[in-house]
Amino acid sequence: MNFLRLAWPVTHQKTSEIVRSCQIDYVVIGPPGVSIIEAKNWDNNSFTDMIPYQEADKAGLVVYIKLKRYFNKKLPIYNIIVTFRKVPHIQYGYVHQLTLWNLTTFIFDQEKILSKSEIRQLGKIFMRKFR
Repeated sequence: MNFLRLAWPVTHQKTSEIVRSCQIDYVVIGPPGVSIIEAKNWDNNSFTDMIPYQEADKAGLVVYIKLKRYFNKKLPIYNIIVTFRKVPHIQYGYVHQLTLWNLTTFIFDQEKILSKSEIRQLGKIFMRKFR
């Protein structure tokens, strides 16, 4: 689990909450873009909480803000909640809900947009930010 902080607070438009930082479980960088992954070990009884969806959405916002100063183009950022069991699907904006078994298929099925040099640059950026 890693924390990423902004230099200044921003307002999250969906919740009107002031966002200063985010917690990220995993980051996957590849030709399709940046996948921000929130891992949950839920069962059907505990699956009504919207907080993880909001956390994943805010993490995508923070990553977008941090990365836009390094690139002249909009980078694809995928906000993903991964569950270890099959649970009811909840729609929440730009947050994708996947099982662990569907994660790699989802990532590999996205359009390949980033070059090898952009992937290396992103890797270096994330390594500096999370040290």
